[in-house]
Amino acid sequence: MTISTLAARQPHRNRRGQTMAEYVLIVGTIAIVAVAAYALLGRNLTSNVNQTNSSIVAS
Repeated sequence: MTISTLAARQPHRNRRGQTMAEYVLIVGTIAIVAVAAYALLGRNLTSNVNQTNSSIVAS
């Protein structure tokens, strides 16, 4: 095998690790966005749910 053939095959070996790292970054970003959304909207959402519940029970 020539050096160029070996060089062409080398990136294929590391793709699995690269893909795993990309998945970890995506999941981490989604987790950070979910926590931030909950921190920003959690109190308002709880208040709206409680108001809706009170209006349903009162009916």
